[in-house]
Amino acid sequence: MNDVWAKRYESLPKEERDEVNAEVDRRFRERTRVTRALDPSKDLALRLRWLQIRDEVMAQIGGKGAPDPRKTSRGFFLALPKSGTMMQFLIYNFDIGSDQPKEQHLKALDKAMGVLLKSGLELMVGVEGHASRTGGEGYDNSGLSERRAKAIDSYLRKIGKSSIKVFFKAGGAGAKQQVSKNPFYREAWPKLDSLDEDERDRSVIVSIQVQQPGIIDGFSQPVVDWKKAFDQAAPRAALIYLSQMGISIVGDYVPSPIPSPWNPITGWPTSWTTGNPDADEVMKAMGKTMIDDIELAAKRKGLKISRDEIIRHYQDWLKDPNNKWTH
Repeated sequence: MNDVWAKRYESLPKEERDEVNAEVDRRFRERTRVTRALDPSKDLALRLRWLQIRDEVMAQIGGKGAPDPRKTSRGFFLALPKSGTMMQFLIYNFDIGSDQPKEQHLKALDKAMGVLLKSGLELMVGVEGHASRTGGEGYDNSGLSERRAKAIDSYLRKIGKSSIKVFFKAGGAGAKQQVSKNPFYREAWPKLDSLDEDERDRSVIVSIQVQQPGIIDGFSQPVVDWKKAFDQAAPRAALIYLSQMGISIVGDYVPSPIPSPWNPITGWPTSWTTGNPDADEVMKAMGKTMIDDIELAAKRKGLKISRDEIIRHYQDWLKDPNNKWTH
């Protein structure tokens, strides 16, 4: 919470504080759909959300006079779980009815994309805009979501320059595909279920597809050289792993509706900034990418090798005393 706005709130005359409370309550009900009285000992996440909206209202009163109900505090960023070679993150909490990214959105994009661009991996990038139901039928949610996507797409093209090989066409999903209702995004941070669903729906999802693996020489001979195959697959898997961890670390320290690094509602963030993964954990994270890449390379060569067989050879590779990745 912002101590400045909290102190100013406490110093308000009772009549003005009551006016602020009324506006905060109105926004809180609109965004969370919660109309009951909050229990201070149980509704910690909802209470935190109420205080955030209070600071939002106080900031608007302090800077621009009367509160604008369309303004929604800071821009937020959430790293999503990697799916195969696809990395995703959520740029969310756009102002209601606005397609303009906030300062915090742009800073988060700079940091997250900076990690990926330094990896040397070839990247393909796509964006999908979303809009919440807030605002009712008076808002062109389909057009709004497309404009949000195009705004983020334009910024990514600016910072990516020649490093990003392919940009997929930016698109918008309107208010039909709610991010907050999608299990994949919700499970990225399950405890967010109790927070404001609208802020996640006023968003843009950035998807980054990492380049397909190149030729693996271990398959270019009569007898498969499994050690050579895994040795070649490991560096790319390591880059993808480090890139994903970099994005997670960015997510820990850019603006979030949840304080970092720890709070009683969500626990620890998901990045390794709060722990020290051992070699087994790192190789487990890298292993799936390596196995996927080798399976694809085998198919390209027309070899009938099952995934189970690849996994068995991967386990042997891990145990090899000459393996520089694990010994």
